[in-house]
Amino acid sequence: MEYQLAGEIEPQVIQRWEAFIAGQKTGSLFQMPLWQDLYNPKTHRWLFFEGEEKGQIRIVGLIRGRKIPLLGMDCFMERGPVCDDPALLIEGIKAILPLLKKEKAVRLRLNPYWEYPAGERLERDLQELGFVTFQGKFESHFETLTIDLQKPQEEIFKGLRKDSRWRVKQSKKIGVSVKPAQSREELESFYQLLTKMSRKKGMTIPSHFFFLKLWERVLKESGLGILLLSHYEGRLLSGVIITIHGQRAVYSWGASETEHLEKVSKNHLVLWEAILWAKGQGCMLFDMGGYAGTRGVNPELESIDVFKMSFGVNYCRLIRTHFYIFRKNIEKLLEFSSLTRKDLRTKWI
Repeated sequence: MEYQLAGEIEPQVIQRWEAFIAGQKTGSLFQMPLWQDLYNPKTHRWLFFEGEEKGQIRIVGLIRGRKIPLLGMDCFMERGPVCDDPALLIEGIKAILPLLKKEKAVRLRLNPYWEYPAGERLERDLQELGFVTFQGKFESHFETLTIDLQKPQEEIFKGLRKDSRWRVKQSKKIGVSVKPAQSREELESFYQLLTKMSRKKGMTIPSHFFFLKLWERVLKESGLGILLLSHYEGRLLSGVIITIHGQRAVYSWGASETEHLEKVSKNHLVLWEAILWAKGQGCMLFDMGGYAGTRGVNPELESIDVFKMSFGVNYCRLIRTHFYIFRKNIEKLLEFSSLTRKDLRTKWI
């Protein structure tokens, strides 16, 4: 196996990466080269890790490096590296470490998109390499709820809880409409709805710049996602952004009108249409985008869990975020300085 780490890749190699990731069960949009366009180039540096065997790509990893003036880089492979072979995945991660050390990395975070029980074994392998497990407040979810999209549509619908099936049918009956967003203005309306809801529920969302780039590069140009909006009597009720990660679709962001509307279900129909869209795209699995499991700790998030669970889902555990420290003294400095990023406020497990 030949490994390399580069600061940029050629267009033809980008196409090979995209094809490889799309064909992997553990593939992720976050590992696509286009994902770098959603971040400020002044504060981030990107590295491309690749392992080839006999001219065939076997493992890839897009590394987002946060520049730390005079100190080095804080590196993250979000939902990466991508490789469906567990032994090769660990071999590749082991090969990344000395390459990143030469790039003056302070630490590396990663959370490959692997489900338990295989993910549990991989977590042990990571810890044997010296990785530490934690889950920060703003990390990607490691517990989620999924729907098997390989089932017939009728069977998936029957899997919904009885009241959810009724709400989907009732929404159609009273005239709620669901359509894909076609303009930036519609994205702006959704973002305003999302901002309003996130403040009420105490949630954190990406920046306005991030969503503009997501709209341009992911939803419009690449077709790796969709923004669906629901309306009732000309009023925006709700919206969901679904993104495609390899062979699965992920419910990435959703928002609905916070005001009470009697006899109108704001979320059920739009999510059902999102599930149908994902199935139509050939996705094998629909990931509900996380399961908080707060159990009374946060009533707002718990209500979201209850809503997701009404869609006939299966519980799924994923690999947690792990990090590897290259330079312990600097890492400790980061933890106690103003340089520490908000999403590195960690909860040790």
